[in-house]
Amino acid sequence: MAKYSTIGVGVVMVAMTLVSIMLMDRTGRRTLHLYGLGGMFITSMFLTIFLLFGFLYTWMAYMSVFSTLIYVVFFAIGPGSIPWMITAELFSQGPRPAAMSIAVLVNWFTNFMVGLAFPLMTAYNENAIEKYSFLPFTVFLAIFWIFTYWKVPETKNRTFEEISAL
Repeated sequence: MAKYSTIGVGVVMVAMTLVSIMLMDRTGRRTLHLYGLGGMFITSMFLTIFLLFGFLYTWMAYMSVFSTLIYVVFFAIGPGSIPWMITAELFSQGPRPAAMSIAVLVNWFTNFMVGLAFPLMTAYNENAIEKYSFLPFTVFLAIFWIFTYWKVPETKNRTFEEISAL
C-alpha cells in the first residue's frame, strides 16, 4: 500500500502543478494560494478525524490515503508553487535576489523542521500522539491563511509599481 501511495502522491503532485500553472493567470496567485491553504487546512482536519476513528471502520484507512492525496492536490495548486513566483513579483530588481534567497532559506528550513518534528511526535507513544500529529500543522495552516488574506497582495495583471503601492 505504501508504494502505491507514494506513486499516487507523485503523480498527483505533477498533475496539479501543471493545473496550477494554467489557473494562475486566470484566478490570480493570491486566490490560488488561499484555496490551497484552505484546502490543506480542511483535509488535514479530515485526516486527523480518520486517524482518530480508524478503529471503527476499515474503510477509514482508505479515507486517510484519499485525504492525503487531496491534501497534496491543494498543496500543489497553492503553497507548492505560488510562493516561488509571488516572491519575485513582490520585490523590485535590486532587493529581489536577497528576498528570493531569504524565501528559499525559510522554505527549506521549515521543511527541515517538519522532517525533524514529525518523527519525534510519533516516536514516544504512537497511540496517544500519532493520531493528533497533524493538528500543530493545521494550526499553522490557519495562521498562514489569515496572514495571506490580510497581508499578501494580488499580483495578477499588476506592475511592480502597482504592487508596491499596495
